Amino acid sequence: MLTPERAVTLHSHCSVCINCMLTPERAVTLHSHCSVCINCMLTPERAVTLHSRCSVCINCMLTPERAVTLHSLCSVCINCMLTPERAVTLHSLCSVCINCMLTPERAVTLHSRCSVCINCMLTPERAVTLHLRCSVCINCMLTPERAVTLHSRCSVCINCMLTPERVVTLHSRCSVCINCMLTPERAVTLHSRCSVCINCMLTPERVVTLHSRCSVCINCMLTPERAVTLHSRCSVCINCMLTPERAVTLHSRCSVCINCMLTPERAVTLHSRCSVCINCMLTPERAVTLHLRCSVCINCMLTPERVVTLHSRCSVCINCMLTPERAVTLHLRCSVCINCMLTPERAVTLHSRCSVCINCMLTPERAVTLHSRCSVCINCMLTPERAVTLHSRCSVCINCMLTPERAVTLHSRCSVCINCMLTPERAVTLHSRCSVCINCMLTPERAVTLHSHLQS
Repeated sequence: MLTPERAVTLHSHCSVCINCMLTPERAVTLHSHCSVCINCMLTPERAVTLHSRCSVCINCMLTPERAVTLHSLCSVCINCMLTPERAVTLHSLCSVCINCMLTPERAVTLHSRCSVCINCMLTPERAVTLHLRCSVCINCMLTPERAVTLHSRCSVCINCMLTPERVVTLHSRCSVCINCMLTPERAVTLHSRCSVCINCMLTPERVVTLHSRCSVCINCMLTPERAVTLHSRCSVCINCMLTPERAVTLHSRCSVCINCMLTPERAVTLHSRCSVCINCMLTPERAVTLHLRCSVCINCMLTPERVVTLHSRCSVCINCMLTPERAVTLHLRCSVCINCMLTPERAVTLHSRCSVCINCMLTPERAVTLHSRCSVCINCMLTPERAVTLHSRCSVCINCMLTPERAVTLHSRCSVCINCMLTPERAVTLHSRCSVCINCMLTPERAVTLHSHLQS
């Protein structure tokens, strides 16, 4: 192999002919594409440049000796990944090819939308910006490696909720996305009417004003989280009753809403005629004046709470009988109404002729003058309570016989009536001719002079 005729130049390392490269002596196997010697790989004729790390031919990249597996898309060596011919830039963390990103050697799984490496997520070629907290790609947000679940409406990462790409503003208390408000990770239930978060109720996006006591949303008042029951007429919160949105004025004693007076929480029963609260009876809205003794409403006098029975004729309260609204004057002794004298509470029986109270017989309204001894009414003299039997002719009381109204003069000895002289109570037997009393025979009214012989 050193004939000057052929001027054979030998391989510097293995002394093989560079013209034919098929010497049966050395059994040289050639590259299938470029016919370069696979023994030394340094022929000055073909100017073979070797890989700096693995010394593989950069011309064909298919030597059966080294069993080089090529990238399926860009045919770069998977052993060293640093060929100056192809200018391969490596990932700074995992050294994967940035040209094709599909090497079966490194088992790189690509993002389904943007084909970025999921191993390091820091390729300068693709300029991938990472999430500040969870390092997930902000381009596609669908990496199977990190198992990122997306927001159903705005596709923001639910792991960190702080992506500079989407400029997500977080809830100040519960860190839920304010763009879509439907993250399955945080299980946010929305208000049925205004779609505000029920976890913190302080979203700067919606500018929610809170109830000062129970922190319920004032926009819709129907949060299933707080179970707010609404007033049936004015839709005010029944938990705190102090919403600045509705400017609810409270009852001074029982704190019931004065706008609708029908809160199912407080179970307020309304007056059937004037709709005033029966719990406190002091609402500044209705300006209710109370009874001095029993605190019953003076507007309608029919509250089912207090069970007020009304007078059948004048509708005055029978519990206290001192309402300043009706100016009821009471009986001095039995406190019965002097306007109608028919209260079923006191069971007042009336005189059949003059309708005066039979319990006390001293009503200043009717100016009843009483008998000085038996206190019977002098107007009608027929009270069934006292069982007064009347004189058959002059209707004078037979119990006391001293009524100043009728000016009855009594017999000086037997106290019999001198007007009729026929009282069945005293069983007076009359003279058949002169009708003089046979008991005493000395009545000054008739001026009876006795027979002289009878006197003796």
